[in-house]
Amino acid sequence: MRPLNVFIISFFGGVCMRSFFDFGSLFIWIGLGAASVLLFFAIYYRPASGSSVFLISLLGCCGALFGIMRMDMAEEKDFLLDKYLGQRATFEGVVMEEPERRERYTRYVASIGNEKILVYDDVFSKVSYGNRVLFEVEVRIPQNFSSENGFLWYKFLERKNIHYEMHYPRVKVLQKTDSPSFLLKQKLFYLKNEFVSHIRAVVPEPEATLGAGITVGERSGFSKELLEAFRNTGIVHIVVLSGYNITIVADTLMKALFFVPRAVSVYAGICIIFLFVVMTGAGAPAVRAGIMAGLVVFAPYYGRIYKIEQALLVSGFFMVLWSPSVLLFDASFQLSFVATLGLIYCAPRIECYLSFITTRLNVRGIFSATLSAQLFVFPLLIAMGGVVSPVSLIVNMLILPIVPLAMFISFLTGVAGFASSGVAYFFGVFATIILKYQFFIVDFFNRMSFW
Repeated sequence: MRPLNVFIISFFGGVCMRSFFDFGSLFIWIGLGAASVLLFFAIYYRPASGSSVFLISLLGCCGALFGIMRMDMAEEKDFLLDKYLGQRATFEGVVMEEPERRERYTRYVASIGNEKILVYDDVFSKVSYGNRVLFEVEVRIPQNFSSENGFLWYKFLERKNIHYEMHYPRVKVLQKTDSPSFLLKQKLFYLKNEFVSHIRAVVPEPEATLGAGITVGERSGFSKELLEAFRNTGIVHIVVLSGYNITIVADTLMKALFFVPRAVSVYAGICIIFLFVVMTGAGAPAVRAGIMAGLVVFAPYYGRIYKIEQALLVSGFFMVLWSPSVLLFDASFQLSFVATLGLIYCAPRIECYLSFITTRLNVRGIFSATLSAQLFVFPLLIAMGGVVSPVSLIVNMLILPIVPLAMFISFLTGVAGFASSGVAYFFGVFATIILKYQFFIVDFFNRMSFW
């Protein structure tokens, strides 16, 4: 194994260990110091026998210690708002993310000084991204809720550096910020909202909600019952934009453009990925998913598997280095990573055994890509869901092959709305048919008496 790969994998291991055990600062610095000294002497003197094994072992130790240290640094916070816990106070902050509107509340992240706070506001809240807001509320520490699969809510929030919550504050909007970065994202969010409104104008509900979810990650509009039906059938991962969705779309696009020069298909794939990332507001999960999907696009272009493996590890390293908590507590990162591995290693092998499927329109390639990604992410989805759906594999095989088509037609519907409502309606008819098929499958298997 390459020395760099050993270091990165050991780094991941160190982050995992520090996520559950506190080794203390003294242990970290002593370990790093000792490993660095031994590594220096090993490289300088180059002992004749066993030098490779010795160097690899030292690199592994250094990587693990570095991972422990990085996670330790990530968990060192000042917690400046602790003095306000349990008492009502007034704070001035800025809305840092686009508000997420649910059935019973509106949720968004606000920044107060250097601290990020998750705010649960009224369902009719008029707060928008970039607003400078005055809050009057009691600050709380996020409470963990019981979960059979061991999901830790506070750890999930920590990956976003969120350590406090506000529940239904008294809110007064002061003004909008004039920072260029805020203005740019406001324009992007406006573009996304217009895109979603075009879909909802020509596609009935709940199909419009699903179409918006699988294209630009719009999560508002999903009822509790609808999400429960998707969980029961093991297909909940398609209703929001993730690395899994974009990876499938990117690989499918590459295979669908088999009749054009390879360079053209590569650049077309990159453009589609870029458009998806921009339409979602270029948030961290979308950017991360776009990077993963980009690796899939470049894999066949460069030809050799070990190169994409190297790129995958290096990109994962920098993602975890930037935010260590994503390794264990970010489903989007995990699904992106695992689905990419499936498409790289499993799809070519599966396609060899699918000779009974036609190669026209590259149906065989698309089917093998979908199946290989599903096989790789299936155990992870089971672990995340906590409950194994007995019909999950069947439902996924019936729905996933048409997810790229559903995303593409829904995307065309939203884009066409900027030019002509008539053209949008034309694409909307086809989008409605495809999305209705997905709901039919979900509803049919959800009605079975497994639950």
